[in-house]
Amino acid sequence: MSVRQSLFAATTVAIVAFAIAPASAQTLRYANQGDLKSLDPYTLRETTTTAHHAHIYEALVTRDKQLKTIPALAESWETPEPTRWRFHLRHNVKFHNGDPFTADDVIFSADRVRAKGSNFTSVIPPDAKFVKIDDYTVDVVLSSPNPILITQWDGWYIMDKKW
Repeated sequence: MSVRQSLFAATTVAIVAFAIAPASAQTLRYANQGDLKSLDPYTLRETTTTAHHAHIYEALVTRDKQLKTIPALAESWETPEPTRWRFHLRHNVKFHNGDPFTADDVIFSADRVRAKGSNFTSVIPPDAKFVKIDDYTVDVVLSSPNPILITQWDGWYIMDKKW
């Protein structure tokens, strides 16, 4: 048997051994400076709670390792006018209950984040109008230009409209 065949056979045996090995549960422990105060992403704007929410919810945009704003639930965006942002939403995204993610969820989340009791009301300008163009396109119309709008949205998480 050649060296190449021997290596191939050894690799195959190792892969099969790992594939049939029983999975073992392990305990994960971590330390945190505070307690999770709420599972509702709009109730409390507090660092520890928001950090926990980031493991459950997703925003239209997020940050990369260099803190640059990058796409998340929004595949892309543009500003066709100085007072209009257009967001093109990701397709084939589902919530935990199987509901598809659409523009209606963005509009619901925008209304909810501006509702009484939300600690995130400053994230979205109060006069912003959210307009559904189609199931995967949303316009945000502002009364005045806001060139840094999306830099505030990496912590504004989108919820299922059925919530």
